[in-house]
Amino acid sequence: GIINSPDKKIRIYNWNLLLENGEYLYYALIQYVNKKGEQKIFSLKDNSSGIDNSESFVGNPENWYGMLYYDIIFVENKNDDYYILLAWDGNNYFTNKKFIDVLYFDEDDTPFFGKDVFEYKGKGKMRIAFEYSEKCSMAVDYNQELKMIVFDHLSPSKPIYKDMYEYYGAD
Repeated sequence: GIINSPDKKIRIYNWNLLLENGEYLYYALIQYVNKKGEQKIFSLKDNSSGIDNSESFVGNPENWYGMLYYDIIFVENKNDDYYILLAWDGNNYFTNKKFIDVLYFDEDDTPFFGKDVFEYKGKGKMRIAFEYSEKCSMAVDYNQELKMIVFDHLSPSKPIYKDMYEYYGAD
């Protein structure tokens, strides 16, 4: 797929490849127009299998947590503009994941993924991850009218399946 940022500075080309073990390998190119009006292109290298905790990981083009992006939201924040990315990951045979990720560029125009803009139970997170059953669907979308991200609440089908995400679905 191809998504464009609302400010017309970013275009992301994104695709995936299903592997024999049920996992996915992701590919992406970022086309970026910097503050000087120069166009830059970055190729992202998926390293999902080498990352233990996606919610605390900060990535770059050489070390990226691969996923398929389906929406991009521009956030103007004084001198610290960034982009919220909504994404899907077909994690394995049993579960899928949805992400609320952050993309920003440093002073050298290098893209980074994951930024301490989310807080949960008093701790900062670099991105928000949701894991749920492959047999279910989950909505994570940006509501333009409300200017907020809305998403389904996930829970296990029975209390005994707590923290066993192959039994989680939207309730």
